[in-house]
Amino acid sequence: IKRARTFEVELIDDSLLVWEVALHDWAFDPSSPLSKDLEALSEAAGDLVPLILRVHFSADFPFSPPLVYVARPTVRSEYVFDGALCMEMLVDWQPQYGNVESMLVQISAFLAHSGARVETACKGEAAAAGADGEAAATAARDSARRAYEKLKAFHDKKGWASAGGR
Repeated sequence: IKRARTFEVELIDDSLLVWEVALHDWAFDPSSPLSKDLEALSEAAGDLVPLILRVHFSADFPFSPPLVYVARPTVRSEYVFDGALCMEMLVDWQPQYGNVESMLVQISAFLAHSGARVETACKGEAAAAGADGEAAATAARDSARRAYEKLKAFHDKKGWASAGGR
């Protein structure tokens, strides 16, 4: 069965400004390590285990960038820092990038082709998010925000060619 390359969006606390976006293994190139990792996690869990992005929109979006980061499971690559994605469109935001669906498709392609791999299984992370979930979500958001500030400073100084064009 061929599944559509789609995503699921859930509003956090019924806010249009904070989304959780679920990207399942079929949202990625099936030959990518990330797709295979998510498929293996799903098989081990006996249920679908998606990659979860958190997207925080500012009140003046698309004129200000969204904060987009991998919330869970933990993903590692040379282009992912504390969940923040070293993508030119997210670091050097332009209002014309404001089509959210296109942005999510580009993020899926970026993750699939950046060598991203799942580092930890969701079991431990889900338990850790239990009673202190809001504090953990705030810490993850703040960490990703700091990572984007560092990425922006780096690319403002060095440009994008020095980072392999990503």
